[in-house]
Amino acid sequence: MSRTQRPLILVAALLLPGTVWAGGGGAPSTTSLILAAVNFTMFVGLLVIVLRKPLRDFFATRHQEVKERLAEAERMKTEAAAKYREYEEKLKALEAEANQLLEEARAEGEAEKQKIIAAAEQAAARLGTDAERRVAHEVRVAQAALRQEAVAQAVDAARQILQQQLTAEDDAGLVRATVDQVEKMGGSA
Repeated sequence: MSRTQRPLILVAALLLPGTVWAGGGGAPSTTSLILAAVNFTMFVGLLVIVLRKPLRDFFATRHQEVKERLAEAERMKTEAAAKYREYEEKLKALEAEANQLLEEARAEGEAEKQKIIAAAEQAAARLGTDAERRVAHEVRVAQAALRQEAVAQAVDAARQILQQQLTAEDDAGLVRATVDQVEKMGGSA
């Protein structure tokens, strides 16, 4: 039998005669009431004697358990609060780091944008310079072509004028002059 079962059996044994007496029927006499009161007093006294130490031990143990559980709960609450503060600080640090990374990314993006704009401006300037050079070259080529065309047209125009204005005598004189010059050149060579 365990410690807790022994007092329960004792209580049941003490209450059994009262239950039997109650079932007897009839009106109780004064003597039976006094005996019942004495029986009850003895029962309570016996309970106090028998159950004092187990109850004291039980309540002391229970008190100690409750005290320990409360202390453990307080310790756990303190630990949880510390963890909460720690995680809250970590979260704030992560938020700050995320904001910093976002700002760095924005700054890098802005710097890259400026680089791209500068490169585009340089490319546009080079294209403009190249275009100017090509235009200048094309102008020179066109001018040279125009000069050649003008010279060719001037020669044709002079030939036509000479053909219209030269007579047979002028033609013969020019041929003699050319022959004389050729002979002079041939004689001096």
